[in-house]
Amino acid sequence: MSTVNEVRGALGRGWKLTPCHGKRPCLKGWPTQEVSGIELTAHAMAGGNVAVRTGAASGVVVVDLDGDVEQHAALLERLPIGPSVKTPSGGCHLYFRDPGGLKNSAGKYAEHVDIRADGGCAVLPGSRTDKG
Repeated sequence: MSTVNEVRGALGRGWKLTPCHGKRPCLKGWPTQEVSGIELTAHAMAGGNVAVRTGAASGVVVVDLDGDVEQHAALLERLPIGPSVKTPSGGCHLYFRDPGGLKNSAGKYAEHVDIRADGGCAVLPGSRTDKG
């Protein structure tokens, strides 16, 4: 699916989005700055990346599993089934409803497992990074 279609779908779910260069938001104050759907769509149409603002902003938490998904088999068996997408690095993003109170973390709960929650973001499918 194209980034433009992903932007439209995310906006339809009520998610708050931010334009990015690679994986990094390109606006100062992005965690709270509102960006219109027209601006986000234009950014995506021009080849730019777009990310969901995770945590309370959009009501979604993203669990980012880096590396081969097979190495996370034990963790995946314990998590509920939900939406997921493969990442260019061979890992995946798992999407969950935000339970509240979670903070961003990198490797805190398990090696190669990052949590994107309050104050974080995760690029939408269709976005391009240096890894693909």
